[in-house]
Amino acid sequence: VPISKLPYSRTTLGTHAMKFSRASELLLAVGNDGKPDWLEGVLLCLVGSTFTGLGLVLVRYSLEKNASSSKPLVFHKQPWWMLGVGIFFGGQLLNFVAMGMAPQVILSGLGVWSMVANALFAKLIVDERLNLLGMMMMFCSCVGVVAVLIGTPSSTSHSFTGDLQTMREAFAGRMFLQTTAVLLTVLALVWAAARLRPRLNLGSLAWALSSAVVSGYTVMLFKCVSLLAIEPAPSKPSPWTQPEAYCILAAAALAGLLQCSAMNLALNERDGEALVVFPVAYTLGMLIQILMGEVVFKELEAFKSARQMCFFWGGTIFLLLCIVLHMEAKLALIQNLLAEVEKEIEDGGIETLDDLPASPAWRRRAGMLQLGRQKSSNSDASLASMVSGPFDPHAYPESFGEWNRFYTVSIMGPIGIA
Repeated sequence: VPISKLPYSRTTLGTHAMKFSRASELLLAVGNDGKPDWLEGVLLCLVGSTFTGLGLVLVRYSLEKNASSSKPLVFHKQPWWMLGVGIFFGGQLLNFVAMGMAPQVILSGLGVWSMVANALFAKLIVDERLNLLGMMMMFCSCVGVVAVLIGTPSSTSHSFTGDLQTMREAFAGRMFLQTTAVLLTVLALVWAAARLRPRLNLGSLAWALSSAVVSGYTVMLFKCVSLLAIEPAPSKPSPWTQPEAYCILAAAALAGLLQCSAMNLALNERDGEALVVFPVAYTLGMLIQILMGEVVFKELEAFKSARQMCFFWGGTIFLLLCIVLHMEAKLALIQNLLAEVEKEIEDGGIETLDDLPASPAWRRRAGMLQLGRQKSSNSDASLASMVSGPFDPHAYPESFGEWNRFYTVSIMGPIGIA
């Protein structure tokens, strides 16, 4: 039949052909079950982040329960502490697998979910108060996560797989070297200011920034290890027969240790305040992880439209604001708790630690902190440094005793501290 006799014009046929072509590309971009190729990795990351939050809360529950016990045990003999740490590392393992299944730029943006899970489990397990600002943080975090997922293309596949040759080229590339030089320069300037201007009290900030920068390289290197293990290059010998693979694994482990050490030094600084350290480590760590995902893996090149970029970056910025909002909610909650306990102390209801109720846990902890502030002769101690709770280096002496407390930092995916 001649085209001129068909009930469609050439323009209409061309439009339908273009639509069919785009639909075909979309179908090829997803799996056989019709789901995006990154969905499994994202779901695995969310489960791992939930485990991370649960593990942190169980560790905290164990320490607080041991603090009120008549026969306290050292931390590694506490069953709840062992369970919490085991769940925490289980979440890390799930995040490690997710790295080889989904882009780093997406997983880093979803890291705030561990904070939401932590807040929910803290309410259920240790009876921690959840104020209006905290509830707003959780709701806004969910909105930000949805925005990031909406802005993610159906297919984020790229040429970067578990191929050692591709990794060598990426590490020797000009963009990677320039980015590393810029980050090192910024770190050097911050450390110079901290040393030359000690009155500014930039020590904890400098260590937190160092931890955030190293976290970008830690996650990037562990993603390389995950790709080598999960998605090795086809039609090539196993990458684990070559020494470069073990060099990448060793570099990832070293970067993880450096990240943990920097965070511990930030929390143990004389001016270190958890409510200052955490926003810096969380926000800058997330941004640098996204930056390294683009520099090494070229993951942002999968975004083909302005709409996708707006949703992704808008959701990411929204999540960063949620982190700051979360810390503000924590500070407001702690201030209210201390004000309540201070009033009871002034009224004569609480005079010694024995007068503190054993339950709920947050009530006893607030009383201990308030009594400690009244007995302290250090007038320079700020409120935030005293109420950092489980992240206070001197907290829970019943569990640690003479042990030097070392915080385990999440080095695979979302940030978390136990």
